[in-house]
Amino acid sequence: MRRTKKIYSVILTFFFLAWILVPIFNNSFQVFPQSPISKTENRTLAREPVFNINLADPYPSAFENYFSDHFIFRQQALTAHSFLIFYPFKRSPVPDQVDIGKDNWLFNGRDDKMIYQGKKKFTNDEVKTIVRILHDRALYYRERGSHFYVCFAPMTQEIYPEYLPNNYFRSPNGTQTDKLISAITKDTTIYFIDLKSVLLASKKFGRLYQNTDNHWNNLGGYFAYSAIIERIKKDFPRVKPIPLSDVTFNPFMRNGGGLASMIGFADVLKEYDLTPVIRNAQVKSGIKAGYLPPYWFAYKDEYEVEWVTPDHNMPKLFVIRDSFFSFPMVYLRENFSKTTVIWDSWMYGPNYSLIEKEKPDIVLLMIVEPLAGNLLTSPIY
Repeated sequence: MRRTKKIYSVILTFFFLAWILVPIFNNSFQVFPQSPISKTENRTLAREPVFNINLADPYPSAFENYFSDHFIFRQQALTAHSFLIFYPFKRSPVPDQVDIGKDNWLFNGRDDKMIYQGKKKFTNDEVKTIVRILHDRALYYRERGSHFYVCFAPMTQEIYPEYLPNNYFRSPNGTQTDKLISAITKDTTIYFIDLKSVLLASKKFGRLYQNTDNHWNNLGGYFAYSAIIERIKKDFPRVKPIPLSDVTFNPFMRNGGGLASMIGFADVLKEYDLTPVIRNAQVKSGIKAGYLPPYWFAYKDEYEVEWVTPDHNMPKLFVIRDSFFSFPMVYLRENFSKTTVIWDSWMYGPNYSLIEKEKPDIVLLMIVEPLAGNLLTSPIY
């Protein structure tokens, strides 16, 4: 019996040492090379810190972050843990990041949840500052012949509250977004486009958001587009919105989205998605001007996107966006002679120098609701 226990102890010790040493070995020899970007968490992984004897204090913490991010088989271990938590107990493996709703709908459990529940709020001064920032931009663009429109992409919680967990409630006093929109709409210099009411009214046409991600899908993107283009049409009557009847949505099954990836279930929680096909589409890729993205931006190829159509009499559009705009962009780019789209690493800056070069007729700012506060720290140029 003692001999058996000793053998088990040796095996366990060997296994433990191997588990610890394999990542160190892989770090040295790169047998299993790793991407510097985490596709599951939509972020850049921690870089290996350089040891400096004069800056020794922060080194252990920095190396721990690096080691945790680059631990070999990390994703496989997260997936195994997720199975043990999710299926027997219907609990989130990462409750501080993802909430499990009804019918396996997944919801962002970080800022989205805090905003929805009223635990994260703008101060009155912050609201005034954001409105002033948008007001000043509107005046700047107007002086250069551009109309300025602003819209917020609503959180999934706002459009599909019926799938939220039973203990997940909206703030009875409203959210910080409600407070901000109320202030923005009082400033007639800023052309605000309400997407939430249109999306809520359009739920009868089908599922508008991904249930394993925090983004809308291409059907939701269409109805966001319809709200945007109808508002723009008031100032540019030549613009002709694409009717829903001119779009065919082809369903297909795909792996789970970002939230499913965060709990290690991208290959498990699959969902139906929609590929839109627009009748008589005319848009083509344009030639990029070569604007340089911030050096830290992970998606450099997506920083600048250009689209053109044959009708040179249509207005020119300039968009400052985040990932949510990828969906309405499919339709919106069809309505303009040229569409320039800038994804400035979630800074939502005014991009004045680019506006001066492009000379657009329209500037559109689209911000996903939880990141509206980024305007407080966005560049001033």
